[in-house]
Amino acid sequence: MLAEDPHSPVGERRAEELPLNIREWNCPECGSHHDRDINASINILAAGGAVSVWVAIF
Repeated sequence: MLAEDPHSPVGERRAEELPLNIREWNCPECGSHHDRDINASINILAAGGAVSVWVAIF
């Protein structure tokens, strides 16, 4: 799941087309700054929270 620019489908496609060595960029549509490493850490924290909730239920 790539959540780099959820408000701009154009931005999402652009992120998917960028090589992985490009770690950050500005959205050409809205000008917002995106950082792949920060986004990855947010996604990892969210996934960890989902797992801990699932474990707590069972």
